[in-house]
Amino acid sequence: MKFSIKKMNPVWVIISYSCIIICGPKMCGLYGLSFLFGLFFMEYWLISIPTFIGVLLLGREVIFPKKYSFSKRLLAVGLMYGGLIAYFLRPGASYNYSTLTELVPQISIGLFVFTSIIFLIATFQRKNQQA
Repeated sequence: MKFSIKKMNPVWVIISYSCIIICGPKMCGLYGLSFLFGLFFMEYWLISIPTFIGVLLLGREVIFPKKYSFSKRLLAVGLMYGGLIAYFLRPGASYNYSTLTELVPQISIGLFVFTSIIFLIATFQRKNQQA
C-alpha cells in the first residue's frame, strides 16, 4: 500500500503560517496580524511583501483548485519562509527574540514547518504522478 498525500489543501499551510505566535517581553500575538500590519507601515513594508505574495499564491490555489502549478507552490512556500526569516532579521527584531525561547511559540513554528514539509511532499508526489 502506497502512502499518498497529494491532495493536501494549501489552506492548512496558510492557517499554520498565520497562527505562528510571536512573543515580545510584554505581549504575544499572531504572525498573521503582524505581516498584515506591516503592509501599512513603511518600515516593515518590504518585509511583509514576500509573505503577502506567498499567501496570495497559495490562496489562489484554494480559490481555483484546478489551476495547480508546481513552481508557484514552491515559490509561495519559499516566500513565506523568507518573510518569516526577514521578520526576525530586521532591525529592532530583538524585541521578539523570546519567541525563539518559549515553548508555545516554538510549537507554532514547528507546526508550520511540519505542515509546509508535508505540503511540499504532496506537491512532489503530485508532480511525479503527472510525469
